[in-house]
Amino acid sequence: SGSAHSGGWRALMASASRFSTRRVLRVSAIIASSVYTKVVPECCGSALWTASSGWKPQNSVNAILQDHRGYLWIGTFGGLARFDGERFKIFDSASTPGFGNSRILSLYEGRSGVLWIGTMDGLIRLENGVATTYTGRDGLPSSFITSIRGDAEGNVWIKTSRGIAKFGGAKLEAYSTHRAKAVEEFYLQARDGSMWFRSGPDLLLFGADGSISTLNVGKPSVFLVQEAPDGSVWVVLRDEYRLVRYSQGTFSDFPMPPIGRRALANRDPQYAVTMAVGASGELLLFTPAGLVRIVDGRVSPPEPL
Repeated sequence: SGSAHSGGWRALMASASRFSTRRVLRVSAIIASSVYTKVVPECCGSALWTASSGWKPQNSVNAILQDHRGYLWIGTFGGLARFDGERFKIFDSASTPGFGNSRILSLYEGRSGVLWIGTMDGLIRLENGVATTYTGRDGLPSSFITSIRGDAEGNVWIKTSRGIAKFGGAKLEAYSTHRAKAVEEFYLQARDGSMWFRSGPDLLLFGADGSISTLNVGKPSVFLVQEAPDGSVWVVLRDEYRLVRYSQGTFSDFPMPPIGRRALANRDPQYAVTMAVGASGELLLFTPAGLVRIVDGRVSPPEPL
């Protein structure tokens, strides 16, 4: 149990607080098998773990991440589970010193291998099994952490319920503006150096050349933002069920697979969209209509799941 299974996802963070463990792990396995062909060898079947069959924390999943060693980390409202392909190891406030809160909302692995854990009451840094919890007393605008991401310089950006914090080296600091513009969430630093933030309901692109571009939205939405190998940036507006590509200074809409508008209007949880990055850099969208691949600027028809 000392080493994790090799293979797996390059990156997958599934925000799925409304889903059951059964559905989230099934969906994650489908996406993973599309990313790496050897995740589930032909000789092997599949298995399902629940609280009644050895899955310890809770039958809810809010975040999933596979680290650089291959371990699968699963964040729930009952703690953090690390899966090595055979066994779960549990980290929570009862079993792990320094683990301040077990109600986990987000996960992120830094470039050095440090695991950052966002909870409903604090930010946890987990390194070599040692947990350290940061709260408002340490510089966070709020202790309610909803997302954690990193940039090309190794900085860690934390979204709280009251604004952004930045961890750059040794300390946390609140980060309320970027180039004099109010910002509320960091998404991405692209390879060209551009920085992507939320500002109010809109998505702002701060170009490395000093330019600022804005993606205006009709209503507040959850943004999913990823860069493709060709340098274009793709954005999903989840609440609008909308896909946008940014390339060469222009935002362009691309059609999403059709679904029932009535169900979308009712915000049925199954109509959420997840975006992941494949092994060769292709973008993968899990949609209600199936798995969609974005390759060389083209959006594929949905594949049944």
